[in-house]
Amino acid sequence: MNYTIMIVDDSSTVRNVIEKVIQITKIPVKKIIKCSNGKDALNVLNSEWVDLVITDIYMPVMDGYSFIREVKSLTAFKSLPILVISTEGSEKRKEELKAMGVTDILRKPFSPEYLRDALIKSLGGKEIIC
Repeated sequence: MNYTIMIVDDSSTVRNVIEKVIQITKIPVKKIIKCSNGKDALNVLNSEWVDLVITDIYMPVMDGYSFIREVKSLTAFKSLPILVISTEGSEKRKEELKAMGVTDILRKPFSPEYLRDALIKSLGGKEIIC
C-alpha cells in the first residue's frame, strides 16, 4: 500500500524536515500534502483521502486542537491516525490529546529516528516497510 500523508504546521521549515524524514524512510508514500494551518488542511480533507495526519498544535487561523476536534467529528475520519508534533509536552496535554483520538505525540525537537518509529506505529506497525 502506498500512503498519502498530510503534514500540518505553520513552519515551512518543520514541514520540509518532516517531509524529508518521510522520504528517507522505506515507508511507501504515494503523496505528501503540506498545509500551514488546520483550516487549509480541513479544506484539503474535503477532496483528498489521507492515511495519516501529522499536525502541530500551535498554528494561526485554526490551531491543532480545533483541527483535531473537527476531523474526529467527521464520521469518515474517526479512525484516521493523527500524529501530533509540538513543543507542548506536559502530561496533562498528552492525556487531553489521547482522549481526543490522537495516535501519538512527539515533542519538538525530535530525532529523525523517533519520527520514523512514530510514523510506522501510526500507520500500523513494521509490516508497512517494504
